Amino acid sequence: MNDTLETSTLSVDDAINGAVIFGKAPDESRQAALGSRLDFYRQERDLVRSYVDALDDDVVVITSAEGAADNTFGLAHLTSVLLNYATLMSERMGELEVELKILDGTLACCEDEDCACVTSTI
Repeated sequence: MNDTLETSTLSVDDAINGAVIFGKAPDESRQAALGSRLDFYRQERDLVRSYVDALDDDVVVITSAEGAADNTFGLAHLTSVLLNYATLMSERMGELEVELKILDGTLACCEDEDCACVTSTI
């Protein structure tokens, strides 16, 4: 059988004027994208934290090619890198949560000159 696939294209002007894509308004699509990204960062942060726990519990062992016995520096450095990455994920999650609250109207973007509105690009 020969099925016909119907397609629809939107111009840049349609997108700028708030055309509905996939049956959702632009704000709803943006909220869904932000929520998806927030879930990704949460999972990534949790994974990194499990790696840090494995390092702390001596589950991971680093050995050098020369067979040096003291790997304290290597483990400390790796743990530091992972903790910095987890912190970055947490900070990014906070930014996304604020942006979601602004989009759904539970947090107003301040108009004060001393206050910067938090925005994000996806």
